[in-house]
Amino acid sequence: MRVMHACLLPVVFAAVALSAARVRPLEAQARDAVVRVALTGVVSSAEDGPMEGVLVSAKKTGSTITTTVVSDREGRYRFPSSRLETGRYALRVRAAGYDLQGPATIDVTTNTATTADLKLQKARDLASQLTNADWFASFAGTDAQKGSIRGCTHCHTLERIARTTYDADKLVAVIERMSTYPQLSFPMKIQKLPAPRIGGGTQSTEQRDAAWRRQAEYLTTINRSAGDWRYALKTAPRPTGKGTQVIYTEYDLSPRTRQPHDVIVDSSGMVWYASFGEQILAKLDPRTGKTTEYQIPTLKPNAPTGILGVRFDRDENIWLGMQFQGGIEKFDRKTETFQTWSLPPELNGPHVQINQVGPGRSYVDGKVWLQDAGTYTVLRLDIASGKFEVFEPYKIPRPNIYDVVPDTQNNCYFLVLGSEDVGRIDAKTGAIRIFKTPTPRSGPRRGMMDAQDRVWFGENNGDRIGMFDTKSERFQEWPVPTPGAWPYDATSDKDGNVWTGGEYDDRILRLDPKSGQFISYLLPKPTNVRRVFVDNRTTPATFWVGSNHGASIVKLEPLDSPASAATVFEGARLITGDGGAPIENSAFVVEGDRITSVGRKGAVKAPSGATRIDLTGKTVIPALVDAHVHLGYRKGLSFTADNYTRENLLDILDRFAYFGVAAVLEAGTGRGDLPFQVRSEARSGARYLTAGHGFRRHDRGRGARRRARAGREEAGPDQDLG
Repeated sequence: MRVMHACLLPVVFAAVALSAARVRPLEAQARDAVVRVALTGVVSSAEDGPMEGVLVSAKKTGSTITTTVVSDREGRYRFPSSRLETGRYALRVRAAGYDLQGPATIDVTTNTATTADLKLQKARDLASQLTNADWFASFAGTDAQKGSIRGCTHCHTLERIARTTYDADKLVAVIERMSTYPQLSFPMKIQKLPAPRIGGGTQSTEQRDAAWRRQAEYLTTINRSAGDWRYALKTAPRPTGKGTQVIYTEYDLSPRTRQPHDVIVDSSGMVWYASFGEQILAKLDPRTGKTTEYQIPTLKPNAPTGILGVRFDRDENIWLGMQFQGGIEKFDRKTETFQTWSLPPELNGPHVQINQVGPGRSYVDGKVWLQDAGTYTVLRLDIASGKFEVFEPYKIPRPNIYDVVPDTQNNCYFLVLGSEDVGRIDAKTGAIRIFKTPTPRSGPRRGMMDAQDRVWFGENNGDRIGMFDTKSERFQEWPVPTPGAWPYDATSDKDGNVWTGGEYDDRILRLDPKSGQFISYLLPKPTNVRRVFVDNRTTPATFWVGSNHGASIVKLEPLDSPASAATVFEGARLITGDGGAPIENSAFVVEGDRITSVGRKGAVKAPSGATRIDLTGKTVIPALVDAHVHLGYRKGLSFTADNYTRENLLDILDRFAYFGVAAVLEAGTGRGDLPFQVRSEARSGARYLTAGHGFRRHDRGRGARRRARAGREEAGPDQDLG
């Protein structure tokens, strides 16, 4: 059996004339010929020419929904017609180091493609475009010094620090003041910490003050207290390859104090989130962008408000970790009512912070796991009796136990941010075991249990994705491709891919654990990523995340070829074009955008679920390319400029494809913008490459008289028409 890779070249099978459509590369926003484009163009700059990996966002006037696509390797972006309604849109871009030249608005109609080429210029304020990870890459200092300020991003960006002009004394005062804020505070909503945590033990005043002073002195080396920054500003590269094959949809939330820390999607497609700093649970309809809010009962009127953990039970009731309110809550989606469990007084001091709740396997024994960030302990609620049990895996001073993840038997696996531990509490005996990741001080933070009882988690200090197989009791780790992601959470999808993100680089990573390969997706705007979630109802799975400081929710749809896209063509005589003899009674497999296998029928292994097409009696050859054409002027027996219409161009390109020509190159007789508009569209017919007007020749070349008779009004005395 011979195996051929089509190298992403266009392929049309001339002798069998497969409905005049071509199999061609999977472009970022046009996976096949049936996708209609509403808005397209080329992004370029004087410095780089056409630019790959530029995020182009379009928001309709008056809408709360923004759609974003990414330019491909030729600099072209495409918005499918299914994503943009007719109307006026404001455009923005994200490309580190560049600004869009002037404000951009465009009128879009869904029945025809609108072309808008975008010109970029060097950024006027590069610092405003840096991610937290970019700032860390730019800052001078040791890893320990940089690590001492990583926690600042829980509440605000590093840019805020870098732009200050405070000296060390003033910064010590700022640090002291900020130590009185809980992690749920951010610039739009400040709350006060009721009491310090007790799980980590006590720290002397001298130790605390010395740490603040060291931190303040380091900050003076990276802010503007001594004038301009003493380091170069660095930015990460733009997305490339599969990282550009994506569509984002962003939903604005109101008011701006909403912090969607955790975002989850139910089986009907409704999106649920709770506000990190407010007693608000909300439902978002992604079809309309409409939100419905529910007021969460308050248990401690004088304590900070807000919700952290948001998770479903088996019936898709929503359970909430109520943080400083000292309890957990269940929201019944059918009755739209809350049920609350508050810790008993002896367990409910002002330091208590119930962040995480694990109700996923509560149907096994009627019990729900939770965690207290104030004492660094694990608790379990008996739903029927309302009684709580306390588990203390460590003695004070304890490491920070951050998440609780139940397995299929409702045993609890807890993740320990303050060490390298993954722990297990036996649901029946209460016995506790500790397992250590291969990477020391890796900081397992948040995660999930897959169907095979494997815990996937973000190693927030190890800069890795971790997996613990609870059956074999073995770990596996995958370092992130670009240091500085510091994964907060991790989740696996139905296809076995694992997703993660963090507070630092505005990127979502998708890992194929089998190959170890990552795809990196840059988000459209600065996004303080916390909980990550995948909706497995779609193919491929859809990724969701909240912008915790940006009052928005982001949906990420990778434009992958469906696994079921494989087609096996059997029985034809196949001329491969590689110099070999024709293959009689052949078979070849087409998967997505390429031919993956070629051989004799019966010798080629077809992917599971592949569609089979019988070509017995047919002959198949590779596609043809016509590298010199002049299109649009001929129609029937006439050759005139009056024939140069969109309809005639499309008809000619369809005819080429029908007769096996996959691509044509027009050498310079295009009229106006029409050839470029047709070139950019996703449509049936041959691929159309055009030089537009082309280059002129001083003598106008052979055939000038004939073309002049065709009546090209645009041709001046010094222009060549061919």
